[in-house]
Formats: sequence, structure tokens, C-alpha cells
Amino acid sequence: MFMKKNLLSVLSCLLFLLMMPSTSEASHVMGSDISWRCVGKDSFLVTMNVYRDCNGISLSPGTISISGIGCSYSSSVSPSMSSPVDITPVCKSSCTRCSGSGCSFPYGIHRYTLTALIKLNNTNCCNFNLSWNQCCRNTNITTGASGNQYFIDAELNKCDTPCNSSPRFTNPPIAILCAGQCFIYNQGVVDDDGDSLVYTLTQPKTSASGYTNWLSPYSYDKPLYFNGFPNKNLPFTPPLCRGFHLDSFNGDLMFRPMQAQVTVMAIRVDEYRNGQKIGTIRRDLQ
Repeated sequence: MFMKKNLLSVLSCLLFLLMMPSTSEASHVMGSDISWRCVGKDSFLVTMNVYRDCNGISLSPGTISISGIGCSYSSSVSPSMSSPVDITPVCKSSCTRCSGSGCSFPYGIHRYTLTALIKLNNTNCCNFNLSWNQCCRNTNITTGASGNQYFIDAELNKCDTPCNSSPRFTNPPIAILCAGQCFIYNQGVVDDDGDSLVYTLTQPKTSASGYTNWLSPYSYDKPLYFNGFPNKNLPFTPPLCRGFHLDSFNGDLMFRPMQAQVTVMAIRVDEYRNGQKIGTIRRDLQ
């Protein structure tokens, strides 16, 4: 069961929950990702998955901002928001903080789906940045970024590959593992157009040009205490499972956590066709 002494619950591969205090905060956003599907010439259905801490405040759909990259264009849309889905990794018979604030299990995670139709036919721009922000990141974060503004974005090109749909994440960012256990997690990214994908760790953002804080010795590419810290390039060879690795080809995230922490992380997926980059999506996670 969940309450073994060394069992850790990991959100987005690295949010260590069960050994952390349970508090109600004025923060709530735990992670999100953006993708889009072409539904007609210059028209795209944008989809966001947003993950909310059920101990925090309610989620607002906010707005999705659209700005031209290297050109003059600015717009925004108000997305529709689905009813929340409780994705907390517990047995079906167990309660969570999403099902009730009085639940003895101190955690809960809601997933919301935000959707909006955007039309980019009244502009000569080719490249666009899609972004969404909200206050704030969880104040329980122990590696930096506590209480920082939450910001996620993606990049769309509508000219070089007309009516292109982006890659999308299919695996929910939830896992259960034990302290000291080797861990491999695949992002489950698919691209219906068959384009080539490249994965990299990137800096979580607070705005279009701002980035989260880090407490020394942590950083965006060393976001938690892993086996072999701080040398992230040590070989992952089991059973040692040293270093902190993201496979740039298949998106496998590999590490061995060594202590309970709450941290943040961002993964960038660049989409290529015929050797040319045609889009970028990100998953930003606490």
C-alpha cells in the first residue's frame, strides 16, 4: 500500500509527495502541456491538459495568447474547460483530496482539458507562439521556484508545412516508485504526421522571457537529488542507475531518486520534417 516508509508518489516523474507535508496553499497549478490539430486551412484546435493540486485554489481557464514570432501579430482566445478528472494514483476504493477535503490521504490531482479554436488567416505571419499563464507554482517546492508564476508555451508554423498538427503527449504524468529505485518513464508522445521528434530538457518559465528560480546546487537539468548527483552524465547502467538522463530520440527519462523532494521540470519536443524544424511543444511539470 501507499504508506510504506520509503514509498514515494511521483507526479510528472519527479514530484515526491508522500513524505512531504500536506498544506492548503493559494497555489494550484502542477503542470500542463499544449498541442494543436489542424482542422482546416489556417484553423487549429488547440488543446491543453492542466494538472491541479486539489489542496489548492480553484483553476481558472484564463486565456490562450497568440503572438507572431518575428512579425507583428497579437491575439487571445478564451478556452472552454472540461470537468475535472481525478487522476491521483490510488486504489479505486480510496478517497483523495479531490473527492473530499476531509480525506485522510493528503493528496489529490485533477486533470482539466482546455480547448480553443484559433484562426490564423488574417495575417502574413508564419510562426506563432501560443502561451498560457496562471498564478502560481506550489509553495511546497523545495528546489526553487516556490510561488513563481506558472507559464507554458508552444511554437506553431503555418507556412512551411500547411495544416500541420503538432505532436501530443499521451502518457499521463503520474508514476509510483520507491526511494532508491531505478526509474524509466516514457513521455508517450505521438505525431500523427510521422514527423521526427527531438527531446530536450529546458528551463521552466515564469513569463515569455523569464525563468524559474533554483536553489543551489539544483538547476533545470539537475532538478532533484539523484544517484551520482551532481554528475548527470554518469551511465544509467542498472542496478546503479546513476545520473539524470533524457533520451533525445525516444523521450525516456531515466534516474534514481535518492530523497524526498518537490521540484519542477520542463521537457521540450521539437518537431522536424525534411530536416527543418516546424514546431515545438513543451510539458512543464512540478
